Amino acid sequence: MSKAKTYNKGVESGLKVVQKIVEQEVEAMDYLKSKVDLIVEGHDEMKNAVDHLVEDADESAIASIYGICNSVRPNELKDHEQKMLINILATLSALGMNEDQKKYFNNLRHHLNIEGYEPDKSYDFRKIESIESVKSIKTIAKAVRIYLFLEDSNMDGIYKHEDDLFTYFVLRSVDVDEIDAIIETIYCLFGVDGLVEFYGDFEESGEADERNFTYSNVEEKEYIEISNECAQIYFKNCCDYDKNMAYIESSSYVVYNEGNNILCIHKSSGIKRIVLENVEEAGKFIREGKIVTYQDMVYYVINNDLFFINLGSMESGKICHIEEKKDDQGELYEVRRLMIYKGEKIIYNNGYQYYILDFEQGKESIKSFSISSESGKCFMRGDYLYYIQMDTDVDDFKGKGIKTGYRLKKYGILNDQETNVSEAFGKHDMMDGIKALYELEAEGIYADKYFCVFGYQGVLSPERVGFDCFYFNIDSSNAEPHSFYLWNARVFQIEQYKNYLIYVNADKGYSLVRHDFAENKKKVLLKNFGETEKSSFTDRLFFGKSSFMKPSEYMRLGKWLWIRENDKITPKIISIC
Repeated sequence: MSKAKTYNKGVESGLKVVQKIVEQEVEAMDYLKSKVDLIVEGHDEMKNAVDHLVEDADESAIASIYGICNSVRPNELKDHEQKMLINILATLSALGMNEDQKKYFNNLRHHLNIEGYEPDKSYDFRKIESIESVKSIKTIAKAVRIYLFLEDSNMDGIYKHEDDLFTYFVLRSVDVDEIDAIIETIYCLFGVDGLVEFYGDFEESGEADERNFTYSNVEEKEYIEISNECAQIYFKNCCDYDKNMAYIESSSYVVYNEGNNILCIHKSSGIKRIVLENVEEAGKFIREGKIVTYQDMVYYVINNDLFFINLGSMESGKICHIEEKKDDQGELYEVRRLMIYKGEKIIYNNGYQYYILDFEQGKESIKSFSISSESGKCFMRGDYLYYIQMDTDVDDFKGKGIKTGYRLKKYGILNDQETNVSEAFGKHDMMDGIKALYELEAEGIYADKYFCVFGYQGVLSPERVGFDCFYFNIDSSNAEPHSFYLWNARVFQIEQYKNYLIYVNADKGYSLVRHDFAENKKKVLLKNFGETEKSSFTDRLFFGKSSFMKPSEYMRLGKWLWIRENDKITPKIISIC
């Protein structure tokens, strides 16, 4: 929309509200009133009327304009209502704010009677519904809508929050229109400064919430569970199973890919925004660990440059350039599998080596180490990295081929020592070195337990025909492997959520199963989670094919599962626990 049309729209809607209040204040108002009906005929005519008003109107007239729909000032709200207002704005400001919004926020904070109150920057907007007073909710709504209008000096900043934040404001549409008309009128009459100084103009140096965040100075955050509202937004555009979607969690946000962009959603408020744009294969970028979180900080690497972003303040910058490593053919290795140790060190994989980079007053010192992880992955807990290592033993005398065993091991981040956590476990003889028959299918760590699942397949079929499963209490001096069992059947899509494994059991009627591996307790979350296809007697006899051929797939976000039932067109979201 052109500036002229925006100007006309604001004045046209706003002056219809202010006309009766201001028409008795000064003679200029009579002139202004006579032009209301001519607004649509030309921008210049209206501009002259406004200029006349601004030149001649006295302070009482302007005060009347500023007081419209403001029977309650923010500083007259109850204490808990004032705190709600400042919490809403603090949460919005955590998404990033410009200089106009910053000044407005500062002015409003001084206007309120809650000096010394530290606002909640992760506020649950659902609490807005608890306000019963219509006057109070209108006052809060107006203050918030002014803040959002200042994002781009138009209504766009307000409109993009109509479906999340403002759904919790119980107001009539006429009340909302009235508030917006005033905002646009003030903007047209007095410009940005009129809105910035709507609740006063306070100068302050060294604001308490202005902190110099860097990649090595990380604010502690309470971990927030992912809400259903957040899951609804994450899965909003998923009509079919999307194998390219991936996510990681920070304390307060879900960081995920949408196309070639990486976004974040606040776990409780549901507000989302773009973190990185135009990232090649963004889902793979997340899955390979080229981006990682610690508290509400994001660290990522692009073209061997290591960067950081603070998701609260959106402060960002480059940390350093990571030295390139090449393979035998001269190709560059990709830096990946980033991990953060207590906000002090970053650990990453670059080729065959892992590296530790220290954050110390802007000085980076790097050391390297090697671990022989079966999957190439390792998991951090405390001061150690845990991983599964394969041991092989060739028995030439008996000619029985290769015997394999596995150990859970750990590497000390601070002491550089590699030690065994468990004795050898999961041994299998494999003739002629056919290692592919027995592979690490899933592994992970939760609290003091490390689990691993090995799948093995038939000689004539690539399908898994069985699993060996173990977990270990890693705080033990010599952790004993505890066996647990999946269904004695073909199992697909094994994922971990805390102490649960989630998977699809094809041979049990396509059950979607939740499995507590420490207690070895299973619960069927959904039956018939797949399509049946009858096979011939010959196929079943000679090729081992059963009637169940196509299990369905689920998508997961924390404890929330996106599923599509066979007889349903629309997918739905269910909770694991």
